[in-house]
Amino acid sequence: GAARQAQTNFQNSPFCERMESLCADINLYNPKEKFDVLACNPPYYNNSPKTSSFARDKARLTETLSLNQLIEATCRLLSDDGRLSVVLPSDTADDFVHQCWLAGLHLQQRIWIRTKAEKPRKRVVLNLGRLEGSVEDCELALMTAEGTRTKAYQTLIENYFVK
Repeated sequence: GAARQAQTNFQNSPFCERMESLCADINLYNPKEKFDVLACNPPYYNNSPKTSSFARDKARLTETLSLNQLIEATCRLLSDDGRLSVVLPSDTADDFVHQCWLAGLHLQQRIWIRTKAEKPRKRVVLNLGRLEGSVEDCELALMTAEGTRTKAYQTLIENYFVK
């Protein structure tokens, strides 16, 4: 279902020529060509109780894809100058970055996400690749104190919403 929804979104996007949705097990997938970009919002809950929804549990619990499996698959699927962009809870970032480093993937950019500027960091977007270099660190607040989207967030997402 998620792959079908993604494909529909891709078809309605101005970037449709550059995107493809594929429903496959990343642990088994063996493409003819390596990828320049892998983007992932992986399951990251290790010890959460299961819900009554199989689909929700599959998307949230690491039973179906551990972060180590994601790293292994990334090393296999990523082109030499490719990039993995992954969204994780802020408190898991350091461990994930360390595990990636052990596998030969290096942090290139880290975007800390806050719901509001005065709230704690909730999520982080990590951009990693095989190339070493300096790390760009930045923060993004999604909402203003009044509850509307911040200008930075609105600018970031405006090209990705289907009109």
